[in-house]
Amino acid sequence: MSHIIYNNIDFEEIKYILLSIFGSSQRYNSETIFFPRGNYKECFIQLKTSEKNKIELIPTSKCDSETLQKIEKRIKMDIKSYETRIGRDVLFSSIPLYGYFRYKDIFQIIPAPSQAPKPESIADGPHPMLLEFKYKGSNNDWIDIYRRKKNSYEIALLLNLLLNANISNREYRVIKQWVRCDGEPVSRLCTNEYVFEDFEDVVDDFSDVSELKEIKLIDLKEYYGQGQDISEGLKGPTIINEILDRIFSLERGNYNQLITACKFLSLSNKLWDSSQSMAYIAAICAIESIPKKSDDLVSCPECGKPIDGPTKQFIDFVEKYGPKLSETKKVIKELYRIRSKIVHQGFLFERDSEPWAFWGSPKQIEEEFNKGIALRLIVQIAIIRWLISIFKNKA
Repeated sequence: MSHIIYNNIDFEEIKYILLSIFGSSQRYNSETIFFPRGNYKECFIQLKTSEKNKIELIPTSKCDSETLQKIEKRIKMDIKSYETRIGRDVLFSSIPLYGYFRYKDIFQIIPAPSQAPKPESIADGPHPMLLEFKYKGSNNDWIDIYRRKKNSYEIALLLNLLLNANISNREYRVIKQWVRCDGEPVSRLCTNEYVFEDFEDVVDDFSDVSELKEIKLIDLKEYYGQGQDISEGLKGPTIINEILDRIFSLERGNYNQLITACKFLSLSNKLWDSSQSMAYIAAICAIESIPKKSDDLVSCPECGKPIDGPTKQFIDFVEKYGPKLSETKKVIKELYRIRSKIVHQGFLFERDSEPWAFWGSPKQIEEEFNKGIALRLIVQIAIIRWLISIFKNKA
């Protein structure tokens, strides 16, 4: 039977459809899944995907037209047909949110409601806030949940990139940890999860913000690179709406590249408390994950292959898009040299190499901390400027 080809349909969503019909699956490789599991002599569907967003359904000759029609009907009803809904999720910020920020009719962030658990001190964190966003709802509950979580996750990644604060989602991978709350004599094994009463993950409309003030927006040159006064709450750059306009109009390929870089930057934030060395590597990967244009690479005149190594590519990218510093190239080389020492020479920041030490070397710890913070800022600015350059080149 002939292949059925779909373009620009989410691979995960078709998997949900086929799983609901066949009940099981078996992964063959990174690009192919069989439905159902096992060597069946009856109807058998091979699902393949490619980097060009093309998805193929390859049925065996045993698949009757009724089964194929059922698949097509479910794809039409559950994936292609949708109604716009307002989703809601909890995000966390290293700086509390006292006002609101609204981006058109796409999403808004507002303070968490009064019944939501909050840190007793503003110096403690992370601080919860609510994200409300539009998404394409599905009649299929699994697909609806998937779309809602994906939208929330990606918006959090973008806010983490654009705001001068660490922004993250609730942890989707629920795990158990030993915890001890203040005043308790013993530890308890508890689920790592944030919940509160009367929370709705789908609502009829965006919350009313008439009694809230919009967060203060600060000039771009002043916003990045300066610490924020936590007591004043979360602020944003004056160009945040313009940048978001550009992000949401990106071609799918460029958008996916941006999201991948944002994932590494977010991972760097999450790793910082547990391993500063690995957080440092993740920040470097945020830049390295952005493919370099072929015309930006120097090629060997004999074989035609690029001869620019990862070190030079990183330095060139950050020098082109990162903040202009005194002795820029020297600073960037030193930051990348630390990355190479960690990856190739077994070097670890002192907080990782001697975590049992009470004090360690104050000077070394301070230097490593400052380099880690500097790297994150440089990476953040470089990604934003790279993003802006995409549109300048198209103009």
